[in-house]
Amino acid sequence: MQSSQLQQNAMTVQRFQAIATELLTKHYGLALNDTQLCEDHVVQQCIGQGYLPYQVVTEHAQEADLDRIDKSAGYGVASKAPLTASDEQDAIARLTQQGSTTAAGLATSAHHQLAAVQQSSAGLPETTLPQSTVAKDLSLAFARWTPEMDTAALKEGWLLSETSDMTIQCQRVDCPDDHEELGLDFTVPQLSGDEEAHRIVREGNEAHHRMARAILKEYSYTEYWQLQNPVNPADVAEWVGLHYKVNYDAEPVPKQAYWRDRYIQAQAQAAQLLEQD
Repeated sequence: MQSSQLQQNAMTVQRFQAIATELLTKHYGLALNDTQLCEDHVVQQCIGQGYLPYQVVTEHAQEADLDRIDKSAGYGVASKAPLTASDEQDAIARLTQQGSTTAAGLATSAHHQLAAVQQSSAGLPETTLPQSTVAKDLSLAFARWTPEMDTAALKEGWLLSETSDMTIQCQRVDCPDDHEELGLDFTVPQLSGDEEAHRIVREGNEAHHRMARAILKEYSYTEYWQLQNPVNPADVAEWVGLHYKVNYDAEPVPKQAYWRDRYIQAQAQAAQLLEQD
């Protein structure tokens, strides 16, 4: 990738973070940083405004970002009115008054809505944006995989793609040999047209979202995504096992029924945890 493009991407990231910081500070009196985004009440407040914090893999670390919630994706969260262009313009004006180093870049793109960073604001050719078959085929099953997520990663210099085993891979645009496996891998049914199998996947991932929100009570947001080998509590280990270990194409039909029953149990468990809020 050309250095000018990388610099432009970096400016976009700075602009995005600055506006997000200002808007969250305005609405909640909170600064947007990794520590505060790891707190459940911040996550819930963001959700209340129609945004969901999530982790974007960058060259140096996993950094917090905001993503629009797909209202049709089964989150079960009543989204309030989204932040408007007027809100963003107000944030830009205040940042400019404060002498923000990103003010010049901010002033040129006030019409873009926060956290829906379109390819025009990133300045990237349309042909560089990956087409996600997972998003197309399982948009209701795995709601967090969105075009905005593709763009957010791409503007950081990463290209998201699916591998042959349906693992989501994060690959450097400017150095294809440098890549990381995201903690978002799952296997879709190999039997095309198997509506029952797709229903199991959809229900399982909906349970995943509900359980994730419940787990936020016990773990920080970042720690939650890093729970590859949890020690305690058992319900977290159980949930991680459900999400990461299921492999439909390698299991006989009776085993699929077994996992479906386990998903139902996970949904019930998630509901109980949420009721304790």
